[in-house]
Amino acid sequence: MNQTKKTRQRIGIYGGSFDPFHQGHYEIIRVALESLPLETLWLLPNFRNPMKSQSMFSAEIRLRMCEIVAQEWQKQGYDVRVCDYEIKSHHAIFTIQSIQYFQSILRLESKIFFLLGEDSFNTLPLWKDSQKLCEMLDFVVIKRQGSFLDKSLSPHRIPIYQHCCIDSDLASLSSTHLRQLFEDGHKQEAFAKIPACLHSLLEQYFAHQKA
Repeated sequence: MNQTKKTRQRIGIYGGSFDPFHQGHYEIIRVALESLPLETLWLLPNFRNPMKSQSMFSAEIRLRMCEIVAQEWQKQGYDVRVCDYEIKSHHAIFTIQSIQYFQSILRLESKIFFLLGEDSFNTLPLWKDSQKLCEMLDFVVIKRQGSFLDKSLSPHRIPIYQHCCIDSDLASLSSTHLRQLFEDGHKQEAFAKIPACLHSLLEQYFAHQKA
């Protein structure tokens, strides 16, 4: 690979709990791959979100869900990979720590695009070292049903590369709702909102839970 190519490496990072991974997450990946100038899109499942409570699914299962989804996109010719940095840490990791990790393993010339929903973007001032983070990457903000972009977060301070929209029905999906469906015993209704490639893994997971 020549030096010119190295300076043009464009990396996308899509992090989250993925608890569980659902069709809305899948659609965000599709939009990112089709609309952003990316060489590689990394899925970054967290061990535990510093701003949220404990996950329903184990870190190992959530990591495996991301790996299966990445494999599905690879079959279609896209370079989608999974980073297990946060999972293997076994504790909550701040986003800036993960970005610094990526910078340590990628070429410094790489341009990083960070995907997140409007609701998460609006909490950005609460993130650890948020201003420094803004100097390290560009944000791709995903509009979700019922969410809004806080106009007080000036684009002169926070670099918004693109403001994407996804299908309204998929945008309304939330992992919180799916977890509630599972807890209430509505497994098939929840499965209908989860990519088919993950059904076998989750069936095994629930079977093991009952054993």
